[in-house]
Amino acid sequence: ASSFSGNYDITWAPDHVDVIGHGQEVDLRLDRDSGAGFGSKDRFLFGQLGLQIKLVPYDSSGTIVAYMLSSLTDDRDELDFEFLGNSTGQSYTLQTNLFVSGKGKREQRFKLWFDPTADFHFYSFVWNPFQVIFMVDDIPVRVFKNTTDPYPSTKPMGIYTNIWGSSSVDWDHAPFVAFYRGFTIDACQYCETSPDDCHAKITDTNSQRWWSSLKWNDQLQGNLSFVRRNYMIDDYCSAYESPPLEC
Repeated sequence: ASSFSGNYDITWAPDHVDVIGHGQEVDLRLDRDSGAGFGSKDRFLFGQLGLQIKLVPYDSSGTIVAYMLSSLTDDRDELDFEFLGNSTGQSYTLQTNLFVSGKGKREQRFKLWFDPTADFHFYSFVWNPFQVIFMVDDIPVRVFKNTTDPYPSTKPMGIYTNIWGSSSVDWDHAPFVAFYRGFTIDACQYCETSPDDCHAKITDTNSQRWWSSLKWNDQLQGNLSFVRRNYMIDDYCSAYESPPLEC
């Protein structure tokens, strides 16, 4: 994996960030004084953008580990994984959300089918002009297809992650630590001077990557249906009489 420092900058509370080895692992610490975070140096338009994360063990109640892609513009495009901690022995909740042109309120929540504090798991967004897939390891938990206007395909996004605490954190159990690995980025790096490059590379057979042409298929749908049937606990789509097109 490429080193942390080559691809990322510490964006919040460097004194709460431990870079281990030659950037093979990075740990973010939350205590009474501060949380911590890091973000990518570059912005991207399409790719598989992910991190290996091992979550806060034991009593993590009230802690939130957020991992997102965001354009950080006023009318932002943003894709979110949020890991909501719980008391010892209770399972984590994975909350997903997305914003397109500043419009969010698209939360879907899941229980995970493994203990995310025991080992590293790969959480990623597979993003191309056809769809965005929220992946846990190799399993899709959510898809947002390009059947809607607007769809996130024009604003480049950076990668950001942080750990912070809500009012219900038991600070007696601090510090709370989230662990990160896998800092390689497999995506089209956006360049201000040639903004159409990433769109061109999607269709150019010489520069195509495996994610460039990935279309939604029966295998992905089968895995997604299984996860949603067995592990989904909340879906914004169910709040509507006539659900939005993306549902």
